[in-house]
Amino acid sequence: MEALGEELTEKHTTVASFGGVGQQSTGMHYGLDDKKAEIDKDAERFFRIVAKNVEEYYSKPTGWPLILAALPEHHSTFRNVNKNNCLHPKAIAINPVAISAEKLRTLAWEILAPEYEEKLRAEVERFEQARADGKGSDIPKVIATAAFAGKIDTLLAEENRIIAVRTSNLVSGQTDMQNLNNPGVDDLIDELGELVVLKGGKVIVLPKDKMPGDSGLAAIFRY
Repeated sequence: MEALGEELTEKHTTVASFGGVGQQSTGMHYGLDDKKAEIDKDAERFFRIVAKNVEEYYSKPTGWPLILAALPEHHSTFRNVNKNNCLHPKAIAINPVAISAEKLRTLAWEILAPEYEEKLRAEVERFEQARADGKGSDIPKVIATAAFAGKIDTLLAEENRIIAVRTSNLVSGQTDMQNLNNPGVDDLIDELGELVVLKGGKVIVLPKDKMPGDSGLAAIFRY
């Protein structure tokens, strides 16, 4: 409601007075533009504020792709006022409040899935090339050592895979697998992921059938 306001746009209104002798004059507001033009102005004002807030509080902190879900007649208005580079060129032409959240996720994934699959394929190819050039490995101990040194640019990690050993133990040669119920034991993949991000690298989670090798880990080194 803050975006829309409660009054017609001032420059598009005028006042006419009616009343005879002895009667109180009554002011009547008439719009010079039609109702549709006024609605269009309200919509533009509303979408500009929505776009600005989404960019500030969601897109800037995460960098995630943004998919517009709205009735078709609103798409061009939103895109005209939007300055968010995360906005995807494709959109969902439906009123989002008219469908379930699950259905909305399904429609969004139909847009993102092909790009996601291509990104995974490209990262695996990049890893294979890096390994061939001596700048990549899928050996956990080598990866752990590189992670401590801040050497990892990209870590590929297998989805839902658990390796029950501390990163520090692996580097020092204590490679016996242990029970995760032991509070002194961590998941190697989780630990390495946190370490890589801390050192300025990125982590990409892949399903098992897309992972290169069978160790559950693959790393691309910076040097």
